[in-house]
Amino acid sequence: MTQIEQVRALLLNNPNGVCSTTFLKHNIPRFGHHIWTLRNSKWHIDTSTCNLEGHIHKDKQYKYTWYEPIVITKEDNPHNLDNEALQIEKDIDNAEQEDMNKEWEQYSREDKKAKIKEMMREAGIK
Repeated sequence: MTQIEQVRALLLNNPNGVCSTTFLKHNIPRFGHHIWTLRNSKWHIDTSTCNLEGHIHKDKQYKYTWYEPIVITKEDNPHNLDNEALQIEKDIDNAEQEDMNKEWEQYSREDKKAKIKEMMREAGIK
């Protein structure tokens, strides 16, 4: 398996993102170039500060997350909104999602577990 194939596999198999140290552990020192190549091949890869569980870094490390682009279809736009109005709707949805993510990141690991158990109880799942 080539290095770029390894980068692809790591990105596809880790939906929460891949820390830059993970690429180094897999002996891929030029992972940045491979990510650049994939982006030029129409891959959608987000770069953000590493906040993966269990990762404690002394200096700033980044994680790379592959995501599928959202494709707007006729079913997604039943009111035939123009592109600008549709973009505003998407921006509102994205802002709400980011707010939920920020709220979730404030909890400790134990609090997250308790919240998940509470949500499961409310949904009737053991």
